[in-house]
Amino acid sequence: MHQSHYLISSFLLIDFSFSPIYYIVIRRLTILLCMTPHNLVSNEQLATIAKAIAHPARIQIIRLLLSKSSCIGGEITSEVGLAQSTVSEHLRILKAAEIVTGEIEHPRVCYSLNPEQLLPLLDLLQQIARNRVTNDEACCVSTNDKMVCK
Repeated sequence: MHQSHYLISSFLLIDFSFSPIYYIVIRRLTILLCMTPHNLVSNEQLATIAKAIAHPARIQIIRLLLSKSSCIGGEITSEVGLAQSTVSEHLRILKAAEIVTGEIEHPRVCYSLNPEQLLPLLDLLQQIARNRVTNDEACCVSTNDKMVCK
């Protein structure tokens, strides 16, 4: 018989019967969301995160890592379809921004996504989405390919 285990936090009910690693990730995210004031993240930190993901190949690597249930190594090069040195440079940039982590499992490096690092950027984008204004409220509107300010 299949047993499910649940974690109840202040705002989440999580079934982590699939794997204990899901519990760890969700728990860390819960703690971060409850305790970290993302609006205190510096503009430089946000820019570093945004720059790190601002390339189609790096977005492809992030999506690839999201699609895998475990960390991956050499398959990244074949999946992305770029030269190994190019993929290595993109991974270096993602690792420098701490978006991707890499652990050495001889004879290869095993990469996985660190979603916590993207939370400040997510928070900023959600703030923008919540505060968007309609054309009636905007101080400047586009008419006939020109910006007109009220």
